[in-house]
Amino acid sequence: MPWELHDTGADKYDLEERLLEFESLVIDLSESLPRTRAGYHVAGQILRAGTSPCPHHGEAEDAASREDFIHKMKVCLKELRETRRWGTGDRSERVGTGTGAVPRPERSRRVDADILLQRANS
Repeated sequence: MPWELHDTGADKYDLEERLLEFESLVIDLSESLPRTRAGYHVAGQILRAGTSPCPHHGEAEDAASREDFIHKMKVCLKELRETRRWGTGDRSERVGTGTGAVPRPERSRRVDADILLQRANS
């Protein structure tokens, strides 16, 4: 594809592999939330937003034009941002009893979301 990213000499970066790993972490996070009405709601939001970037990336790989590729990758980025809001912010920490019963996701999950967003923005 003419719109593929060119090698910059940095370590090999496989976006699809990173998105699959991110999806797996999102699923783990959603399963760790309490079985309460609020927990189900947040888990559903996290699952919908967090499992869609990888399929959107797949659609972008088959884009009909450069503009189509950019549009599909922007949708992927939008879903990553939404997942970060739902899954790594204070909201997931307070779900349940409101006393912080659900621990904040490990820092590596937030860092991974941040790295994906930084790469998408560059």
